[in-house]
Amino acid sequence: MSFICPYCFESINRIDDVHYVCTDVGHSKRAILEEDLEYARYHGLETYTRTSHVVRNYDRRSPKCDVCGAPLRRMLCPACHNALPYGIDKWDLNFFAVVGPRAVGKSHYIGVLIKVLENMSREFEWSMSPIDSKVNDLYNKKYANTLFTKKQSMGSTPRVVLETYEPLAYTLKMYNGKVAGVFFVDTAGEDVSADDYAYTIQKYISNSSGIIFLVDPLQFDYVKDRIGA
Repeated sequence: MSFICPYCFESINRIDDVHYVCTDVGHSKRAILEEDLEYARYHGLETYTRTSHVVRNYDRRSPKCDVCGAPLRRMLCPACHNALPYGIDKWDLNFFAVVGPRAVGKSHYIGVLIKVLENMSREFEWSMSPIDSKVNDLYNKKYANTLFTKKQSMGSTPRVVLETYEPLAYTLKMYNGKVAGVFFVDTAGEDVSADDYAYTIQKYISNSSGIIFLVDPLQFDYVKDRIGA
């Protein structure tokens, strides 16, 4: 079953195409240093050195590290080498594109939307949780701390490194056992119109289950003139 990487939005034909990173404790103590070209390319870096071993070739029936023989569990996208959550190939994946011009309030919208969805989960008999601690830390640091703790407005989202997006990724677990993945990407307004970001934005939008386009009426001179703003 094919699925989409929530980081680089490349299609992965089947779960057997993923790469793995060895997380065995004994292996980690051997001071493994490896250049990871896929991860470096995705993050716009000249080089990136991992302290763990990436396994690209393995027995599909029982994935094991080709160095230490330990079972492999942590999957990587073969295109960008970001970690993939276990079971993603079985989820109903839902990408939501939140786009719009600069300073229109996309970050505020996403921050509040996620909080509302979390609060509504019990009423609709499903649970919502971030796919890992990295997502939880990102939301708390960038959104919750500013909006709900400090009760301040958020600044503009900076342009990201070319091709790089950090999605807010959550799982929705239904009472009947079904699991859905929900992904939001907070883009800078400049990214939407920039030619050098067009390919990544197009991949993001084309794989989306829904598109939310935000507009600030006060950015239009006609509206401002009509209301005397």
